[in-house]
Amino acid sequence: MKTYFLAVIGGQLFGVDRTSVAGVGVRPPGRVEPWAENDQQFLPLPDGNLAAICDLQPSLGGGAGPRAPQSHFLIISHQGRHLALVMTGKGRLVMVDESGVSSLPPAFTGRSREMIAGVLVNGNDLILNLNLDALVQGLDWAASREKR
Repeated sequence: MKTYFLAVIGGQLFGVDRTSVAGVGVRPPGRVEPWAENDQQFLPLPDGNLAAICDLQPSLGGGAGPRAPQSHFLIISHQGRHLALVMTGKGRLVMVDESGVSSLPPAFTGRSREMIAGVLVNGNDLILNLNLDALVQGLDWAASREKR
């Protein structure tokens, strides 16, 4: 069994290993104002670090339909980088049996396939396991394109 933090993004459950979670922040304006640099928004963290804000809903099939209200940030620390994933609600911790990890169905293609490491089943919940390496690489790729 392993502990995962579950976040709802675009109406879908996503899982992140709890050891990568640095915290949860409230998103409403006026609390902590994000700032932008080179078309990337950052969230200042209490320890002085900056977390790159990532809205995954459009990348993972959110499409042009109605957007779910996203009221919180899931702050992740991975490979020395901090990410602030935009999510609905506060999320929750769950214990998941990792022996039940399944591969992605063929319908997942392109960038969404890179960002999802697998599917976890926990009772009636289908949890998409986020690939944090791919998220960090995506930010690095975007930053290198901005420098040109």
